[in-house]
Amino acid sequence: MADKESPWKEVCERKLDWVFLYFFVRVHRSLDWTRDYESLDGELRKLAPDAATGKRIADRLIKAYSKKRGEERYFHLEVQGKKEKKFPRRMYVYNYRGEDRFGQPVVSMALLVDDDAEWRPNCYVSGLYPVRTRSGRKRYLDERRLRFLTVKVLDYKGREAELEADDNPMGLFVLAHLEAGRTRKDEEERARVKLRLLLRLREKKMAPEDKALWARFIDWFLQLPKAREEAVTAALDAQDKEQTMTYVTSWERIGLEKGLEKGLKQGVEQGRWATLTRYLKQKFGDDVAALLPASERVGDAGKQEELCDRLFLAADAEAARNILASIAPSAPTQ
Repeated sequence: MADKESPWKEVCERKLDWVFLYFFVRVHRSLDWTRDYESLDGELRKLAPDAATGKRIADRLIKAYSKKRGEERYFHLEVQGKKEKKFPRRMYVYNYRGEDRFGQPVVSMALLVDDDAEWRPNCYVSGLYPVRTRSGRKRYLDERRLRFLTVKVLDYKGREAELEADDNPMGLFVLAHLEAGRTRKDEEERARVKLRLLLRLREKKMAPEDKALWARFIDWFLQLPKAREEAVTAALDAQDKEQTMTYVTSWERIGLEKGLEKGLKQGVEQGRWATLTRYLKQKFGDDVAALLPASERVGDAGKQEELCDRLFLAADAEAARNILASIAPSAPTQ
């Protein structure tokens, strides 16, 4: 969990409004975000100083204001990293002590970022005198109950295309979290994913400092060995140098977004190959670049894209030579 904890903690501190908008839409819509919310994290520790730390990654207590009447509203958000038996009770303790402290209800919310698909706490119930209702359900004569809002981040699996296309950068954030788990034992795939997400981030319309922050989040989730990291950085640098060219000659988009550009025209292929040749010369030298075959000798567009994709992520010159030899053994480019 070490590579996942810091991003969740910081995003809840730096971009809490985006977190609310993405996971708790109804709550977000009810609040006036033109007014600064007030952090009460210091108060949070006072509410339950004896509470065990548990497996929480981050928690926030804030005061915000309703959109209709400008009334004060209190919210407790906790990001939980692992299944924990006492988690529901901790949510209950913070809730009732918060209500006692502020004189009005506190809305309790939980983000579950653990890997246990079956664990989905959303309420706390306790009492000493159990009874059975007519339907057979167990209740308590002296029942104490809290229902809190819960989002299971694992439920976003299978929605990768939606996450990647979302205007809210939290989509890329969640996708990076999920891909961190999926690619834990596959450095090459992780490098490919990281490059794709960073390129997607660059397309979003936001201030440069915001892009830098979200890029840092992605980097946190998808950490790589030095050689792989350098390959990703080189690919990003190459994309920067090609931004003055037309879209169709940008091999980054064609090579990395597999399947998005079908039926490529010959002129597009030639532009991509010229860019790839320059990249190989700059990264690995003329001798490696000379091994690149003419595009028409590689085969269909899918094989060409695969070659571009793999060469971008090659860790060194020897790896690049092996890739060229395995996919397209041929004479040097003229």
